[in-house]
Amino acid sequence: MPHRNSKDIEELERSLNLTLQGSNTHIMLGRDFNCPDIDWSNLHVKSQAHDIDVQKAVIDITTNIGMTQVHNEPTRENNLMGIIFTMNPSLIKSSTNIPRISDHAIIITDMITKPHYQKTTHRKRYIYSKANWNKVKEDPQSLEKELWMGYTNKETSHNIWQTFKRKLFSSLDENIPSKTIKSNNNLPWINHKIRKMIKRKQRLYNQAKKTKKWNNYRQCQTECKKQMRKAEWDYINSTINEGLQSNNSKPFWKYIKSKKQDNIGVSPLKQGVQLVTNSKEKAEILIRQFQSVFTKDTSVNMPNTTKQVRNSTPKLTIREKGVTDLLKKVNLSKASGPDNIPNRVLKECAEELASIFTTMYQHSIDTGELPQNMQQKTIGQYL
Repeated sequence: MPHRNSKDIEELERSLNLTLQGSNTHIMLGRDFNCPDIDWSNLHVKSQAHDIDVQKAVIDITTNIGMTQVHNEPTRENNLMGIIFTMNPSLIKSSTNIPRISDHAIIITDMITKPHYQKTTHRKRYIYSKANWNKVKEDPQSLEKELWMGYTNKETSHNIWQTFKRKLFSSLDENIPSKTIKSNNNLPWINHKIRKMIKRKQRLYNQAKKTKKWNNYRQCQTECKKQMRKAEWDYINSTINEGLQSNNSKPFWKYIKSKKQDNIGVSPLKQGVQLVTNSKEKAEILIRQFQSVFTKDTSVNMPNTTKQVRNSTPKLTIREKGVTDLLKKVNLSKASGPDNIPNRVLKECAEELASIFTTMYQHSIDTGELPQNMQQKTIGQYL
């Protein structure tokens, strides 16, 4: 836009609106807009700017459709003339200038074309409706005797904990049927009926490519779209509302997850002039950053302590009743901890497992040893 004017701005707005009529549209727009008086960090135009209405219109048009300006380096002298817009800033790795061949700098923007989702491995899910809970509750009684033998033989807390987990999961596998599932990143409202329709549509498409007769395919395609829209609204109006009324936010967040278009994980990090995208290298950069802000204590010039605490802390005692009450209050909608023991099992077998946990916790307090699982945390991204 060498000579900015309202006619070109109106044409730009019309073109963007036409582009947005498609579904799941992601727009990236870049050019020399010749709008040096815009402060993109505050979305503000300087009061003494030329053609102030035109420059304000650029801000209004781009913000109304959810676009973000991601280039920050001046492209001509000290002015930001060439700018880059995107509807999904999380997909942008970097946007920098390279040596110019004229009075305008050349912009190089590095981006990924679609979000990267981390692949998850298949996991086991127990079918609790078919569980033999009576047998599951009987096994901890014999297991408790074996654990006591471990304490008598002065085994470490970690070995005793591993024995407990091995025996417990062996009992679960024997008495509770299970199935292997994969992580579900699909649309939550796609049911068996719609999946059959999608497969039928694909068969008709393959057939139409050979015969050049598209009527059956187009009819099936229209019906698929209609049923999918209906299923989505039914999911929103029934499943999500019922979940929120019963204080269960899982259906809501499952719906949000199906609609996301952002990249997942830690964004690329800059180390000197290099942009780092490798996960291991990014972790090392963050470790060095965290280490740099901590104070390194030394024994030199330490202050003298004049006040000392003479009363020792009384011995901590774990009560079985308290452990039982805590196990009965386990939230079944929450994920398991690093030990992977299902919350449903902890709650169903609270009274049977309470004595085992009480003994193990008390032993850990008395000896100062913790199993490795209890020293771990599961950390995830929260947005």
